[in-house]
Amino acid sequence: MSQSMTFDELEEASPMFKAFRGQLDAQGPHGRSYNLTALWKAAGRPRGHAPRHYLHRFREARQGEVRDQGGGPDGAVLADYPTALHYCMIVDRRIMLAVIAEGTRSRRRDPVKALMECPDPLMALLIETDFLGQGVGPDQAERILIDGVKQAVAGLDEYSAEYHVAKIQRVLASLDPNVEPPPELDLLG
Repeated sequence: MSQSMTFDELEEASPMFKAFRGQLDAQGPHGRSYNLTALWKAAGRPRGHAPRHYLHRFREARQGEVRDQGGGPDGAVLADYPTALHYCMIVDRRIMLAVIAEGTRSRRRDPVKALMECPDPLMALLIETDFLGQGVGPDQAERILIDGVKQAVAGLDEYSAEYHVAKIQRVLASLDPNVEPPPELDLLG
């Protein structure tokens, strides 16, 4: 795998990412008018990656909001932030690598926050792997995470705090090969 760039380095190297960041600065992550056509043009109109091709190719996987404004190949295709970011990662591999690298750095910097923001068995598995790399076993990692969640929710009312702790305990339990995971957390389906 090639060395990934920071977002600032990427903005210098990728016209598409620079255009994406400009749209992000203008409307924030909750915006719903990211112009995929403008991003495609900034990338140099790569063949096979026009926004409408993307929409057709990823229609099953895409769950975000997209609006085709018509107007031929130069007509605007507008999307929400997650869809626009996914589009950028498909068109420019450097963007995907930078996003993955930043996610890894963020997860390692604050694993409790990462797990609370994404209470998913895959995230828990990645965090557990990070702990293993530091010589921390699964049982100790689970205690560290649960204690961290308890600290993070200390200011909440008792019910809310218990909800967050139980949610994380359930996700961590899904990694135990001796415990039958609930259907919604079963990775093997």
